[in-house]
Amino acid sequence: MSERSDKFVTDWVFDNVHNNSLASFQDEIERLVAKLKKDAAGAGIGGAELDETFGDVEDFVTAEYENVYDPNAEGS
Repeated sequence: MSERSDKFVTDWVFDNVHNNSLASFQDEIERLVAKLKKDAAGAGIGGAELDETFGDVEDFVTAEYENVYDPNAEGS
């Protein structure tokens, strides 16, 4: 496991994964996955390193989003 990618993604999730108002849960997951991969690449962390650290990135992001998502929250 890469400590560098672990720290990057932990910080990224804190900054980017929130209970947002959205039209589609799946669209939000796709948006977050694309943003994570782009931001990680910008930090010099490739897809293989993310996969090694977290497994399937889409599954990881989905789980993280499900932890904060509340469809009953005001503004959701």
